[in-house]
Amino acid sequence: MHEKNYKEGTVFLCKVTSISKNFFEVLTSNKEKGVVYINDVSDYYVTNLNNLVNIGDIVYLTYKGQNNNDILLFSFKENRSLFLRTPFEFELDKINQKNDFQNLFDFTNKEIKKWKK
Repeated sequence: MHEKNYKEGTVFLCKVTSISKNFFEVLTSNKEKGVVYINDVSDYYVTNLNNLVNIGDIVYLTYKGQNNNDILLFSFKENRSLFLRTPFEFELDKINQKNDFQNLFDFTNKEIKKWKK
């Protein structure tokens, strides 16, 4: 294995060449083979990669590294905020332990209202 001189996080323009159940393969503009595994497509459950990409699609992908066969590893979700989960920042009120579930309930309702806007 010889390491490519690509920086992790670099964005590549790639063409989808094949799609299987757990990954899709791509070809970079430099004719290098790459792969995007299903866990790098979305933080949400993906049932069928064919619902997201088609053979021949040109997509922007983020470089993550390479495997032992010199195949480049890419992330699909890194460039697409809709495919990433946004973690909630929430701490239960430590002062009033008896109302922890009420605080969580109130926080959840407040967040739902923000997301509906």
